[in-house]
Amino acid sequence: MLACLLGLAACGIIVAGINYHGVTYDEPIYAGFGARAARWTLDLIPAMFNGTFLQHLSATEINQSWFATIDMQPPMVQVLSGLSSILFGGFLGGMVAPRFPTALFFGLAVGLVFWLTDKVFDRKAAFFAAIGLIFLPRFSGDAHLTTLDVPVSALILATAAAFFAASQRNSWKLAIISGILLGLALLTKLNAGFLVIILAIWLIVFNRKMLPKAAAAFLVIAPIIFLLGWPWLWHDTFGHVREYLYFHMQHYPVNVYYLGQLYQYAPWHYPFVMLAITTPPIFLLLMLLGIGDGARRRPAKAGIWLLLLAAGGYLLPSAMPFAPKYNGVRLFLPAFPFLMSLAGGGFPLLHKALVQWLEKARLLPGLTRPQIRLAIFLGTILMLPAALELTKVFPCEQAYYNTLVGGPEGAQKRGFETIYWGGVYGSALKDFNAFPQASPRVLITPQGVVSLLETYQRSGGLRQDIKWSTPPPPQEQKQGWPQRALAGVDWVVFQCAQSEFDELSWKLYREGRPESSSIFLGNTPLLLFYKGEEARRVFAAGERP
Repeated sequence: MLACLLGLAACGIIVAGINYHGVTYDEPIYAGFGARAARWTLDLIPAMFNGTFLQHLSATEINQSWFATIDMQPPMVQVLSGLSSILFGGFLGGMVAPRFPTALFFGLAVGLVFWLTDKVFDRKAAFFAAIGLIFLPRFSGDAHLTTLDVPVSALILATAAAFFAASQRNSWKLAIISGILLGLALLTKLNAGFLVIILAIWLIVFNRKMLPKAAAAFLVIAPIIFLLGWPWLWHDTFGHVREYLYFHMQHYPVNVYYLGQLYQYAPWHYPFVMLAITTPPIFLLLMLLGIGDGARRRPAKAGIWLLLLAAGGYLLPSAMPFAPKYNGVRLFLPAFPFLMSLAGGGFPLLHKALVQWLEKARLLPGLTRPQIRLAIFLGTILMLPAALELTKVFPCEQAYYNTLVGGPEGAQKRGFETIYWGGVYGSALKDFNAFPQASPRVLITPQGVVSLLETYQRSGGLRQDIKWSTPPPPQEQKQGWPQRALAGVDWVVFQCAQSEFDELSWKLYREGRPESSSIFLGNTPLLLFYKGEEARRVFAAGERP
């Protein structure tokens, strides 16, 4: 019951903040796919009774509704978002309806962190871990968006928790449930498959008798759920599975700005450095205490090692030389619920040390239930800095960096990417709408951002008369192209995602005088507005760019 209450509270917190977060690059793509697939799903039952059932299941109908060529991801989150929009869009305002499923998955993750931490450590650890996950800026920030990483994190955690319970009870029923959950996780994102290797290693060390149940759950049940849940795989199954896997194995490289350099594939230490500088420091300390406590136990406690293996199993793949590394911690986000469980495990150690010190100093006599009071007091003190930091960066949690690197300003100076994903444009709609010119021409870089702004125009959030201009494609950016691109432009706008910068962006970023309408986080720029005259001054005629 406590896990459910915490999960519902976490979901409510996310829902309350959804409309403060702007649309991100991926969301319009997911929305189009989700709407088509959701409509096909809702039409399935009527088709059974109106004589169109076989046509509804035909390859033509299914391919039109269930295939996305732009970003070939499994369908579950997008379909749930589409169904939520259709069913609840009439009374859930703004972006709440399409994003509501992600908020539910966030609540599931918080509740499961409480439950699993309680089983592995104790109740004090469970409360700290679950509440800490709510205040983890990068994780909670993603929970406000229709994206895949928080949902797959929740389902990976659910699979691990269910199989942990199955292992404790030697239960076929719970093993089958864990297989179903893994199938749903695979229907969310491909990296769910890493969990099979993680759990296999864990079983070989701690409970080999469960290996047959694991094989049935993860090699039979999970693939069946995956196939049943994605109608696109019902026709030409092997060909489509091959196409899906090939898409991700040959995924186009995405640039990342890291330690002042631009990479397609960042160095191996990227995930560990990003983990260290985007997690509140007190959580890092408690994670280390929890890991140390687990490592010194003799005999080792199986539950702690499950947390360790799962956290490491989602960090290590991102350290591989060929692995994509971009968007901060997003690609290894599933590690964080397990890491927060370990941080919860470190909390009782601090609490115990505090109790012993107070007892030695004879400061506890006279207090009723002193240990509970001290746990609440200590937990509040330790949680407060993370909560305050989260409120400072809200609703731009993707720009959060901790005090170890000097916050967002220190991270900018040290060569880390300031922000990504385009959500910050949503905070600037009033500034776009306040442009004094009729039909202003606005230069946006890079090119892909225009589709995001056109989404706002279609929804009525952005005035229709704004005309968008973009730089030429990279292969056509010959010497002097910024001057040509700036001719007749009234405004230049771009977010401070340094991995997306071109010559024009870098020069304006370093030398230009941005307008007061630019969006800053303290002294750190997130979205920059330049008047056309200012941009042309920086790129004076005849100057070598």
